[in-house]
Amino acid sequence: MSSLILREQRGTATLIRVGYEISFQSPQPAPMIVLLSIHPERLPTIRKSEQPRVTPLVRATEYIDRFGNRCSRRVAPQGRIAFSFQ
Repeated sequence: MSSLILREQRGTATLIRVGYEISFQSPQPAPMIVLLSIHPERLPTIRKSEQPRVTPLVRATEYIDRFGNRCSRRVAPQGRIAFSFQ
């Protein structure tokens, strides 16, 4: 995990390290809605840009939900799909 978020509280700054590795195994293609991005309100406090990875690379449609979350919709192929962000 190597993305750093600066959090200010009472005049002091705290660095928070963010990251994940998640994988799914499916017996057949499956639609997925994935919410793994940092909320857009936090973007001004991020020191390092997000560069999430998906293996295998699967085309996604991205959108913002009614709560302001960044979402992506994709159809995962049969077998394993992995998401990571470090």
